[in-house]
Amino acid sequence: EKKKEDFYDKMKRFDEKIYTLRTAKKEDFAAKLQPYTISLSLPWAITLASIIQKEERDDTEKPTIAWIFLNRLSEGIQLGADISLCYGREQPYETCTPALISQYVYDTTNSYNTRVQKWLPPTPISNITAETFDALLGFKNTEYLFYLHDAKGNIHYAKTNAEHEANKAQYLQ
Repeated sequence: EKKKEDFYDKMKRFDEKIYTLRTAKKEDFAAKLQPYTISLSLPWAITLASIIQKEERDDTEKPTIAWIFLNRLSEGIQLGADISLCYGREQPYETCTPALISQYVYDTTNSYNTRVQKWLPPTPISNITAETFDALLGFKNTEYLFYLHDAKGNIHYAKTNAEHEANKAQYLQ
């Protein structure tokens, strides 16, 4: 019974945080999305925020990652988020190695594989914080379309696929 009450309390707090953020920034968010060819409902926004939550630990980088993902969705480009592929394989990210990722990169049976799917996975992949949802609503428009993290967790952005491939060769070997 205590667990049930805790669950309902957490859901109520989550609803309050999301409602506050969504209400405060709903018009701004919709206006900012107008140049793009997408419209995100609240469930889709939460799903996207959950990927951002797991992809980027640094809150200051999350608005840039949000824009990269929104831009990719708008262009019909796969998100390419390794974390969602790992989630679909039921692998914690810490044990979802590059070798495992490369083995399943083209797995079309994994509906969470954003390397082959051109939209979001069917459900969120994690809980989100208010800061991550706020980063999505306050996305930072940049020139970047790609990013990766090196072995030390440092982020490297790229404007073109060629630059991204060069970053892979430099930082992931």
